[in-house]
Amino acid sequence: MKRFVICVLISLLSGCAESGTPTSSENGGKVFGWRSAGLVLPDANSTGGVHKLTHVGDVLFAMDAYTPHPVLDTSRPYQYRIWKGHVGSQHWDSLPMPKGNFPNGWVVLGERLLVGTRYTGEVWAYDPATGKWDSLPVPASKQGPTRFPQVTMMGVFGNKLVMGVIAYGGYRSEFFSWIGDPFTGQGTMIPGIGDSAKLPVSYVQEFSGALFGIHKTYGVFRYNLGDPAWEQLPSPRGRTATVTVDPCAQGSSALGNVVKASCPTTSANPEDEFASLLGVHDSHLYVGYTDYKDGLYRWNGDGTWRKMTPVSDTLNLVEAPRDIRSFESYRGRMYMSGTQYSTPLLWKPKDTAVPHFGDWMNLPNGWCRDEYGCGSQTWGLMGLGDTLYAIGWGFVAKVPLSEIDSMAVHQYDPKFYK
Repeated sequence: MKRFVICVLISLLSGCAESGTPTSSENGGKVFGWRSAGLVLPDANSTGGVHKLTHVGDVLFAMDAYTPHPVLDTSRPYQYRIWKGHVGSQHWDSLPMPKGNFPNGWVVLGERLLVGTRYTGEVWAYDPATGKWDSLPVPASKQGPTRFPQVTMMGVFGNKLVMGVIAYGGYRSEFFSWIGDPFTGQGTMIPGIGDSAKLPVSYVQEFSGALFGIHKTYGVFRYNLGDPAWEQLPSPRGRTATVTVDPCAQGSSALGNVVKASCPTTSANPEDEFASLLGVHDSHLYVGYTDYKDGLYRWNGDGTWRKMTPVSDTLNLVEAPRDIRSFESYRGRMYMSGTQYSTPLLWKPKDTAVPHFGDWMNLPNGWCRDEYGCGSQTWGLMGLGDTLYAIGWGFVAKVPLSEIDSMAVHQYDPKFYK
């Protein structure tokens, strides 16, 4: 029934595709605000939504967290997919990986898309100019394919790839982080975090000549190449309590029926749980959280943080998604998005030095359309040319930059709810 309703919504424009097949739609007549960028996945609500968006030149790439129903291969329940489109076109194609691999993450390095796999711990490079995939000589897990190694973290530092790999297997669990030239394999192992100094951070960002990282349990870190360890930064939330956790048991549950690992426990800061992303805007580093009351913080560089999503004195409300899932700095403007309040938000500050309630503006026009419904979660924002792109869970939308200021309304403005 759910799929039937979705099909009815989009049938006037494009018909209903088979499960897993994107539908394309042209925008006829005058359109203001968000409009379809062409990719609409009718099965997203039941099989997993679009959660990554990037580009190489004018070639667009989206990744959805596809999980087949029923799950036929319980050792590989998550079978993410890549879609490829082009600027100026509504058409998208599926882009399968070689040898039956499934993607887990990606980065763009040079003119190629580098994709880390979920169950084999490999990295492949896709060249949009030739349409060819190449396997890269990065370090491989010593545990072999039966332990389902995952590339859990990918980032760029200068012209080098930064990657983290985890293979769960009880006392044989393996963790490592590496930085180097992925095309030659020349590089070096770097430390991880936790008491064992092996667990990879989950997200990295180059900033001010150093590598910054976050982990949803352990907080925010800084690493200078050649150092023996990551430096833990003060909690943006100002908390210091500790708790004992088992990182292997936490992560292994994502592998379906794989037996949970039993690893040494380590202390962590529970109030730093769920740091979700890092970003850079106007020469400042930002960290977002997936807890509604926390929002977005800016690193001051002196060991302190500034909260960029202040609470209203009278309404007791925070101008932030419940879970911040995307951050974009483009042409001097800062955007974020996430869950619950899924419409993308634009920062329009009254004073760039001191954040105020009312600085974050909604961009709602066209976010809900018959052709793709309403995006319940927004995991990706991307500026390209004169356009801002956004993921709406089951679709990719776009809006001309020239229309953004006319769209912007306060998150709690009654006009937004009409």
